[in-house]
Amino acid sequence: MGRGHFRNTLSALFTKKTDAEAANKEGGISTDTTIPPADEKKDGAAEKAQNPPREVFDDVTVCNYLRIRRRVLDAARTPSARGKDWDCVDDQAGMTKAWIDAYALQHHIVPNFAVQLKSIVPGNKVASVRLIATHQNLEMCGVEKLSDGSRAYAHVRNLMQYPIHFREGFDCLIVGSRLEWTQHLNQVKY
Repeated sequence: MGRGHFRNTLSALFTKKTDAEAANKEGGISTDTTIPPADEKKDGAAEKAQNPPREVFDDVTVCNYLRIRRRVLDAARTPSARGKDWDCVDDQAGMTKAWIDAYALQHHIVPNFAVQLKSIVPGNKVASVRLIATHQNLEMCGVEKLSDGSRAYAHVRNLMQYPIHFREGFDCLIVGSRLEWTQHLNQVKY
């Protein structure tokens, strides 16, 4: 095959396409498909009704269900996997059932069926955060919310006695305008 083979093949495909377009225009058929007809347009409410938000499950029950550490979930929470493997409800991050099942199959894990997965409900006043800075007060630290990337301070246990490492993820309770670390949201080991 010479250089002219590909040029001739591409030009033949192009002329076939233009011939088909010309025949359609002569017959009165429009080939412009960029603007949908008015009856096919959907408003935002109808689209949301057809595509409900994905159900995501909280970290404590996912870790207990799969018998894994929380660092596995943090490693899976990449920006490109958001919406497919994990997502946020309000400010709390959770994993999807598809990711849970795929992870169990890929790593040959038999889930703990005694643990019931708890889905995250809106309005539960919980925020998933990641440690990004320490503070002179050992009971404060700088955090970044996983939901929107905003930064804030969180009240935690004494970091010298109960260390939280850089970029470690944990959940905080939202009390007014403050974030507070609580034990029941962070029962599993990192």
